[in-house]
Amino acid sequence: PPPPPPPPPPSFQAEDGIRDLVLSLVGSEMCIRDRMGDISIPLMEESRITIDTNTFPILQLTSDKRLIMDYGGDLPKGLVDLVQFEPGNYEVVTLNEHENMRSVLDKLFDAAGYFSVDKSRNSLVVGDQVQFEISGDWIIYRDEFMEDIMVVNVIEKGAEPVDRQLKDSADSFGVEMIDLYMTEEGEKPPVPETVETSDCPGDIPAIDVSNGKVLVDSLLDLLGQEYTKDYTLKLFQGQSEGFDVEVKADRYFVQGGIRHIIDFRSISKKLMDVIAKQGDRILSMPVVVDNPSESIVDVLRFMQLNYAAPRPGFFDASGGKKRVGLFIPGVLIKREKQEDILLTAAPLKKEIYQFLTNHNVKIVSIEVSG
Repeated sequence: PPPPPPPPPPSFQAEDGIRDLVLSLVGSEMCIRDRMGDISIPLMEESRITIDTNTFPILQLTSDKRLIMDYGGDLPKGLVDLVQFEPGNYEVVTLNEHENMRSVLDKLFDAAGYFSVDKSRNSLVVGDQVQFEISGDWIIYRDEFMEDIMVVNVIEKGAEPVDRQLKDSADSFGVEMIDLYMTEEGEKPPVPETVETSDCPGDIPAIDVSNGKVLVDSLLDLLGQEYTKDYTLKLFQGQSEGFDVEVKADRYFVQGGIRHIIDFRSISKKLMDVIAKQGDRILSMPVVVDNPSESIVDVLRFMQLNYAAPRPGFFDASGGKKRVGLFIPGVLIKREKQEDILLTAAPLKKEIYQFLTNHNVKIVSIEVSG
């Protein structure tokens, strides 16, 4: 009997994950277009090359390069030389059998014609007051001015994409964040969960920091801490007969069974030492506030509350990786059983406001009245 016919060349579509990768690239909108069906590439003297894109897909990731994906190196070298020599900006990307997806993407991005491709995984920092620290598998600079940037992340099977609000916020800085999904053959990428969105309200609660007294009162009110103004208390509380030592506390409250005194008149250090030895806590605050955030931190430290300053960070940790860090100038008050409170004077875009709100953070503006 005649020998069996040779097996057909490996089809790009038949290889696990490769076809899905092509679809993922096209679906991500980082691909200008892909060519489907037969395509003819004109050569000199009215000759042409016809390529079946079902076997050799053609992707166009930039305006001046068309990438022919040659899985297994099936295109003859002479044909490759012809394709790459002729006008039309075609380039053949040869892929090895069983090559993993990250290696495939490395080759595609290198050949695409981008201005620069950073694979170091060093973070990209953008923004002024509010800053983004963005990490990616690839940071792609599409122009020489470094103003049109793509950050590409491979999302492993079962992992979550980067938060939509953070993506939208980064986009306003000229950074497009793209998720490429590692799916099994025939499996569709997950549909991102729809998150309720709303505009940043114009009536965000505020803390008044026009002077030390107003700052302390506003902060204590915000924290729900009851206090008394101009309270007279006895230090020794009847421990010795015949004398009493009284102190006028500008602000007074009891927290955790400990008496807390806030003074705006700069009482003597000796008296402060006596108060501290009695187990009471005392804080001397200036009336004139030069740095509101530092003054807020002084009160929080005095109350032994957890906080982060001067530029607290908020992170998207999808897939166990901190892909995006959002850093906002101000003070973050951390509370275990209640929502955290971010005190900031920085203007926040609605996407950032929504991201913080969705992560159980209350935003309070730092303002000077009058």
